[in-house]
This record gives sequence, C-alpha cells and structure tokens, in this order.
Amino acid sequence: LTLGSQNAEEATLGRVRAILERLQLITANKKNIEALLNNETREAWVDELSEAECNLLNLTRALVSSPNVLCMHKPMRVGMESNELVLFVLQAFRDFVDHRGLELDPAYMHLRQPCTCIMTSNRLEAITYADKVFLVNRTDGIKYLIRGAEEVLKHISVD
Repeated sequence: LTLGSQNAEEATLGRVRAILERLQLITANKKNIEALLNNETREAWVDELSEAECNLLNLTRALVSSPNVLCMHKPMRVGMESNELVLFVLQAFRDFVDHRGLELDPAYMHLRQPCTCIMTSNRLEAITYADKVFLVNRTDGIKYLIRGAEEVLKHISVD
C-alpha cells in the first residue's frame, strides 16, 4: 500500500492504518483486513475482499502515495450503496486537498505541495465537497457551475 510514497513519513504503517480506518476498511465489525494485507500475493486480496473493499483499498493506495493531483473516474460507483460510506470517502478527499495530504503531521503542512482532487461523479453529495463543479452532458457540453452547492442541487436533474 505504500508503493509510490515519496518519503518515510508518508509510508508509515500507522498512517496507512489511519487511512484504512477513515475509509471504513478497518472497523470493529470487519474481518481482519490487516492480516490479509500482510499477505504478499494480490490474489489473496481478490479472493477474500469484496469488490467494494478492493475499490476502497485502491483509493487508500492512492491517498497514501500523496500525489499532487489525484484524478479518479467515479470513485464511489462500486459497492458504495451506503450513503454513510460515500460521505466518509468524500470527507477524506476534502481533507486530502485541505491538508495537502491525508493523515500527515499538520505542523509541516506549509512545507507540502498543494493537492488537487479531480473526479467524476454521478453522486449529488459530491457537489457539496467540491471547490468547483462542472456539469457535463450531451445537450450543453461542459458547463462551469458558479452557484453554491445548495443552488446547484436545486437546478440539476439526474437521469
């Protein structure tokens, strides 16, 4: 899970565990995902984890690597029927941008490069966590939505 990490602070197991917890992969009710992750073979993960858990694991891997730009196509589409889980994921993305990384020492935030998260989503909840929203459809093409999230939600119809 630490592949792509730039330095030792990013690659600590405590940080990986904290991100896994934020994305609800480690909870009191879940199977022992940490033991599973210690298994060297990816096949073990695929056999034991649900599609949603694999998706969250990939999101964890991306957040652990702390890229300057994180681009994702519908990161919440697979197995995230739970609105609560979607909100945990969206908050993690918001914090990733606001704190220039996730679960890193806030005292050194000013030394880190800004982070940007670009994602596509058909989940309306995502609008409230975004700095900028673009509506893409076949009729109007790409349109930048200037209004606040509450106003945007009033004018959007989902097909």
